Amino acid sequence: MCLSLQPGTLARLSEMLGEAGGEVWAALLIDASGRQSLASLPNLSARTDAFIVSRAGWQLVRTHAADRRLRIAALVHSHPRGTGLSRADRKGLERSTLPWIIVAAGPGGIDYAVHAPPPS
Repeated sequence: MCLSLQPGTLARLSEMLGEAGGEVWAALLIDASGRQSLASLPNLSARTDAFIVSRAGWQLVRTHAADRRLRIAALVHSHPRGTGLSRADRKGLERSTLPWIIVAAGPGGIDYAVHAPPPS
């Protein structure tokens, strides 16, 4: 998959990871010029090792993107270590039409891997 995160996006992810203290979920948004931004998705889970996104939260991001003529290009999700998919991630990706980008803070900055959804 030919999707890469821009330096500004990686810097923002680094900030978000520092602020979150747990997992980060966000939508990767791209404008007509190719500039990337992130829209955070709130976590309804009380656990720091799990994430639940409400339909209302997802709709807010979709409306934000549509109002600004942004394309939702991927879902961005953090792991404490490694960029592979967990069992829960695999199940979620199977139901997704968007790629998932798994990010983790590494010694040299943010590591990430793009995971494509299965063909429909």
